[in-house]
Amino acid sequence: MMRGIIVALSTPDGSWAQRVKAKRKYNHSAQRSVVATVMLDMLRRHLDGKAVIGRYESLVSEGDAFLPAER
Repeated sequence: MMRGIIVALSTPDGSWAQRVKAKRKYNHSAQRSVVATVMLDMLRRHLDGKAVIGRYESLVSEGDAFLPAER
């Protein structure tokens, strides 16, 4: 994960996105696992009613955003 990766979740409530970068180098397979874990964590947080954007020990946050759904 040399460059930041954008991970997003869209729901009827709105859309969340965050850009994360690994603190160390991962091979391609491990990168995919890390990104999938972040995606699933965002979904879990949303379903649990928690803040969707998390903080991760092995990742650096390069920014995040929330766009509320138009009603």
